[in-house]
Parts: sequence; structure tokens; C-alpha cells
Amino acid sequence: MSETPATVMACGCEVETYRDFLQRVVGRLLTKGAACEKPEHAVGSVVIMPGRANARPE
Repeated sequence: MSETPATVMACGCEVETYRDFLQRVVGRLLTKGAACEKPEHAVGSVVIMPGRANARPE
């Protein structure tokens, strides 16, 4: 796996992004943002990345 830089989401959470088996961009949470109120954003969990650019295959 190639080393990719961490991405900071709008809520302040830092994620490591990659494509899943359906070719969606997903992110594994590395750190939770101080102002983030989303309960699904727990460190170590994987979330689908928002945005139109992340929805299409490479």
C-alpha cells in the first residue's frame, strides 16, 4: 500500500483515505476533531468520504 498524506475533513477529523472494493473513497479516522459532534467519527472507524469527487471511480 502506498503512503498517502492524511486528509482533514470539514469537521476537523483527520483521515487516511483509500478506495474500497466498490471503488468509493473511504477514510479511516486517525484523530477526531475537537469540534466534531458526529458519534460515528470514532478513532479507527471507517467512513465514506463526502463529496462528488470521491463518488466516482478512478
